[in-house]
Amino acid sequence: EQYLKDCVDSIINQSYQNFELILVDDGSSDNSPKICDDYDAKDNRIIVIHKSNNGVSAARKTGLDNASGDYIMYVDSDDWLDINTMERCIGVVHKNPKIGCVMFSFTKEVNDTSQVMHVFDGNCEFLDSDKFQKCVYRRLFGLSNEELSHPERLENLTTCWMKLYRSDLAKQGDFIDIKKIGSCEDGIYNMYALRNCDSAVYIDEPLYHYRKIKGSLSDVYRGQLIEQWKCLFGIMQKFINDEKLPEKFQESLNNRIALSIIGIGMNELCNPETDFGKLRKYIKKYISDEEYSNSYSTLKLDALPIAWKVLIFCCKKRLSFMVCLILHTIRAIK
Repeated sequence: EQYLKDCVDSIINQSYQNFELILVDDGSSDNSPKICDDYDAKDNRIIVIHKSNNGVSAARKTGLDNASGDYIMYVDSDDWLDINTMERCIGVVHKNPKIGCVMFSFTKEVNDTSQVMHVFDGNCEFLDSDKFQKCVYRRLFGLSNEELSHPERLENLTTCWMKLYRSDLAKQGDFIDIKKIGSCEDGIYNMYALRNCDSAVYIDEPLYHYRKIKGSLSDVYRGQLIEQWKCLFGIMQKFINDEKLPEKFQESLNNRIALSIIGIGMNELCNPETDFGKLRKYIKKYISDEEYSNSYSTLKLDALPIAWKVLIFCCKKRLSFMVCLILHTIRAIK
């Protein structure tokens, strides 16, 4: 409710005006349903759907099932668009009528701080299937080679909301409940939605504003995260096997698993019952796990920033005390 008007206003006031806007009320208990209905009454481009609460993936699926446009864009209700976001994307479509996906940078908004988040360095075109598969689609599974010089960009590409999809591709996406996999539900959606995509363009301009709110999922302790991420990695692994994807996809997934130590560690530090001793025992168990140890044993350290090199080296040597010290230091810096 607090941010909904900012979000909707940023859409209906776009410099490009030929669109339909579907607002999905996912069983909100605040004033959001009335706000949606008020907008609906004033703008015939708006469609409002009221439904019971089943999570963000179910809400997106509802919107997608009712969409009639040639292209699809997702916007979360606490975020907002630059005024020319749609115009910039449609401009790319006009130049490349068969383009499958238009991607763009975004700004991470935390309190009064804005940080531009990039996916690639500069504007990029991936106009043939081979280049798209190697440079974009493969990256959904994880980073590889020089991409590891920016491990913080691991999830920058996986989101649904910094893209314009061709409708036929968007409707191939598979929605999964975040309760099952812990995070990266957008990555699983894109794994299916972009499987048959053969071209994309990346605009290195922050056309989307992602508002990170205190108390969001990344700030709350998730007691089942290891089991959930094992499920996530398992889904990706099965997909690689079933689709007989190239070896580079396997390498990228292995790297994703290896880099997961940060997320696992940060999550455990959110546990109010965890002290240093319990954290060390927890981390020691995780880095000794066969699946995890196999992944970091093949991770190439060359391109990683120095702090990450030290962290992964400690994981490889199973130096749980040092891993915990590094995790505490990262949390203090954040």
